[in-house]
Amino acid sequence: ASVANERDIFWAESAQQLAFVSRSGSSFAVQLLSSNDTQRPLLHTTHDLSIEIPVKSDQSLRSPQMSPTQERIAFVRGEVQLVVMDLSKLTERTIADKNPIGDFAWSPDGRYIVFTQRDGNWDNELFIGDSESGAIEKISAVQSWYRNPKFSADGRLIYFIDDGDIYYLYLDRQVSEMTHSQRREYFRSSSQPTSRTASP
Repeated sequence: ASVANERDIFWAESAQQLAFVSRSGSSFAVQLLSSNDTQRPLLHTTHDLSIEIPVKSDQSLRSPQMSPTQERIAFVRGEVQLVVMDLSKLTERTIADKNPIGDFAWSPDGRYIVFTQRDGNWDNELFIGDSESGAIEKISAVQSWYRNPKFSADGRLIYFIDDGDIYYLYLDRQVSEMTHSQRREYFRSSSQPTSRTASP
C-alpha cells in the first residue's frame, strides 16, 4: 500500500509484471511492478518486488496496457491522447490526439492497437494504429457507438460490441469474397494480418 491513489491494474501476459496508474495530488504516474528474485520471477511467488515509474504526468493517465511482447506499454493521457512508450528506450509515440479515446487493445504481435475514438458527430468509431510508424486507419464503415474492440488470437479479425451485440470484421477485405474452403485455408496460413483495411 502507498499514500497514492492507485487504479487501472493490468497484468502482463507472462504474469511477471503488473502495470497500474497512481495519483498523488495533481500528479499521475504509470508504474510497473516486477520481481527482483530471478528464481521467482512470477509476482505471486515472490516478496522481493521492484517498482519502475516510466511515465509521469500532470495530466490524468488511465488504462495502461503492456504489449504481448512486453516491449511497449500503451496508455491514455488526458482525454484525447493514446500514447505508446518503448520500455527499453523510454521514448513515446502519440498514436491519436484529436478526439476522446475510448477502449483499446493490442494485436497479438505487439505492433498494432485497435481503439475507439469519438468523432465530430458523437459516434464512437473504430481505428487501428501502428505503434512503430504512428499511422492510423479508420476501419469502421458505418457510424455507430463501437466498444471493447479486441483482436482475434491470430490477429486477422477484430471483435467489438455495438448496440449490445458482438460483431466481427475481417482485416483483409478479400476474405469476405472467399468460399468457405478458401476462408478455412486462409486462417490456417500465416498468423499475422496481411492488411490493415477492413471489409466493406
